[in-house]
Amino acid sequence: MDKKKRMDPHIDRKLEEGSYHDARLTENFEHFVFQNEVITDTFSYGDFKNCKFVSCDFSQAHFSRIDLTDVVLEHCDLSNLDFSDCGIHRVIFDHCKTVGTDFSGSILADVLFQDCNMRYANFSYAKIKSSEFQDVNLLESTMNNTELAHTSFLQSDLSRMELLKTPLKGVDLRTCTIEGIRLSGEELRGCIVTESQAIQLARFLGLVIE
Repeated sequence: MDKKKRMDPHIDRKLEEGSYHDARLTENFEHFVFQNEVITDTFSYGDFKNCKFVSCDFSQAHFSRIDLTDVVLEHCDLSNLDFSDCGIHRVIFDHCKTVGTDFSGSILADVLFQDCNMRYANFSYAKIKSSEFQDVNLLESTMNNTELAHTSFLQSDLSRMELLKTPLKGVDLRTCTIEGIRLSGEELRGCIVTESQAIQLARFLGLVIE
């Protein structure tokens, strides 16, 4: 599979420091940077565009069915946040805590997860394209029935991750930890792995290596 280059967010170089509460009242989040905010909203069918969140706590929020476009989140806590059925385009999650975050049914395009703790995160039934997982902890996360296109995993921990019915053709896992990964075997067709990883995965193909 040819790798399609991920596009970075299109964000103004100079963003105005803003108050999330004030922006929420007007439903205008564009051109702002929000810092050290605790966000507890139940927010559906909204739009976040051309903005940045730094050290914000979303762990008590509910954000299903929203659209994020050209957004950067740095050092934010999104643990257990409901991000289901969202549109997430040209977004960077940098050093974020996304433990148990629910991305199920979402469409993610040109998204970068970098140095994030994503243990127990759920990407089932999501569509992920032109995206990157770099130095990410995906331990015991779930990615069942997920469509992956031009998506890479680099130096990430996929231990005990569940990938049932998620085709891995063209996906390169050579720099990742895959101990205890959960799948049926058919997902591995065309997946790129190291020799030692192939030995770990042989059991899914019914092979006995002596």
